Amino acid sequence: MNKRLRSSDGGDRKKGLDRLSRSIGSFVRQGSGGAGNASRRLSSTSGGAVARFGDILFGAANEGIRETVRRLNLEALASRSLAEIYASLVDFVCGDGGDLEDSMNRDAYMHALEEIIAVPEIDLEKPSVDTINLLIERFIAGTIDNRIKNGIASGIVLLPKDIEQVKLAQADVRQFVGGAVKEAMARTGKLFARSAIRETIDRVYEWAMAVLGTYGDDAAGESA
Repeated sequence: MNKRLRSSDGGDRKKGLDRLSRSIGSFVRQGSGGAGNASRRLSSTSGGAVARFGDILFGAANEGIRETVRRLNLEALASRSLAEIYASLVDFVCGDGGDLEDSMNRDAYMHALEEIIAVPEIDLEKPSVDTINLLIERFIAGTIDNRIKNGIASGIVLLPKDIEQVKLAQADVRQFVGGAVKEAMARTGKLFARSAIRETIDRVYEWAMAVLGTYGDDAAGESA
């Protein structure tokens, strides 16, 4: 199993992680046409939404989120709570959910918000650079996670038959993806300016899918 995914749990747990990592790696390398094709597709289908969110966040960092929504002609949102403002921006960021890609982006966006809003010390009125990067990281991870979940639904990524093991495996997928995106963000460096948003996002997708594409490469050798 890839060394990033080692577990201190028992042998059955390790075998399960081995199988899952091989399945994810195979999905990226074969089911998605390779890491390069996978990253380009994600950049095409989700990169725009992530970039729009990044632009909003940098605007909020400078002028406050309430002034930002006014500038976007979304005046009605300005009087709402911070949680409501960001949740209501899902249509602007991700589209109305009319197709599968929009729906997956919306789910990833809302999941990222829920994770960050739950942290009381994080300021979303005027988000810091660290907060912006954390939100972007979680949003990107969610879009990749949903792509793999779609592969699971299509039977491309195989999970155990036992329902409890399925739940555990789905949580593991999220953890694996989160680790890959975190590594990709570390390689590309933090976002500090609006002008670099889209270029950086594309690089993060490229690095993250390259990392995921290596998962399971050494599983067979280690289990021998």
